[in-house]
Amino acid sequence: MSKPLRLAAAGIRENRDVKAETGKLRTLSALLSVSLLLMVFFMVFNDII
Repeated sequence: MSKPLRLAAAGIRENRDVKAETGKLRTLSALLSVSLLLMVFFMVFNDII
């Protein structure tokens, strides 16, 4: 996740198009948030497991 973030920051500074990097960042952020929500759900409702 650090490489796309670094490339996006450099692209913004150089006024380049950063759509590819922001897409990767958005996808990774969504996956991380879903996995965090699943972990919290199973920690709260541990009777399911």
